[in-house]
Amino acid sequence: MKFLTHLSVRKVGDDYIMLQPGLEMLDMARVFTLSKSAAMIIEEFKGRDFEEQDAVDFVLRTFEVEAQRAQTDVRQILTHFFQEGLFVAR
Repeated sequence: MKFLTHLSVRKVGDDYIMLQPGLEMLDMARVFTLSKSAAMIIEEFKGRDFEEQDAVDFVLRTFEVEAQRAQTDVRQILTHFFQEGLFVAR
């Protein structure tokens, strides 16, 4: 899988937001509120191919969390991202 290249993650106060600029002629963008781990996954893997296990390994290296919890959380995050159309179509 691969994230869309035009996603932009920003820290605003204690929150993380992601902008997905609109591709239409209208000046529109979609804004998502993210957890810290979701924001870090996007920043780590944006612009390159990766698999779910790569994201799990990243979370395990970055946060103090059990493997099962990392697997569950990453799967949930990536499923949501997929549903929102944030990956490049293959």
